Amino acid sequence: HFCKQVRKMKPDLIIVVAFGQILKRDLLIIPEWGILNIQASRLPKYRGAAPIQWAILNNESKTGLTVMRMDEGLDTGPILFQREVPILQDETAGQLHDRLSQLAGDVMVKAISHMAKSQVKEIQQDDSSATYASKIERSDSLVDWKQPAIKISCLIRALDPKPGAYTLLEGKQVKLFSSTVVDKGGLDGVPGRVVRHTGEAIHVDTGQGMIGIREIQYPGKKRLSISDFLRGFPLPEGTMFGK
Repeated sequence: HFCKQVRKMKPDLIIVVAFGQILKRDLLIIPEWGILNIQASRLPKYRGAAPIQWAILNNESKTGLTVMRMDEGLDTGPILFQREVPILQDETAGQLHDRLSQLAGDVMVKAISHMAKSQVKEIQQDDSSATYASKIERSDSLVDWKQPAIKISCLIRALDPKPGAYTLLEGKQVKLFSSTVVDKGGLDGVPGRVVRHTGEAIHVDTGQGMIGIREIQYPGKKRLSISDFLRGFPLPEGTMFGK
């Protein structure tokens, strides 16, 4: 029924953004120019539902936007246009999402303009280089303080604002946001121990190095800056996260 309605419109081109479903051939063949989609990655890397989160989780220094002509696979269609975008230091998934969203319209317009001028050279994706960015599950969100500071900071930033990386504090699940690596190297700390407050952040030991956390959310409460959080929930030096 839906395909019949689309055929009546006789579209030259269809654009799909953040749809999250694989389209069937009956629909794909209707528009003369095909159906275009934009993915927030440099395909064939990070095909799938959560490319922004996984790029940050894996501590990538750059990502991108890719316009592709959709086929029956998951982000497997030929590439029409691609733009590389750097990931900024301490950038969160939410911040990167917003920045890519602002660029996406221009990227799509350029791709369509090139198509109209017959200037597009379609590039088939190399499936052997493909990686997949699966949906982030709740089980992926728990902070393991024995991990290095860099890895923990990437986790916190990748899950900011949603679903939020979490740890235990006196048996309660608290979410951590807005992290930065304070020290990459030290191995002599106690993982999960609060070392100091700076006014802007609390510094916490990890399995390797130290991390700074600027925002915390207690269960049932709003997300707060560290200075505001500490007014209601003191965290003395030596407090242990993860217990």
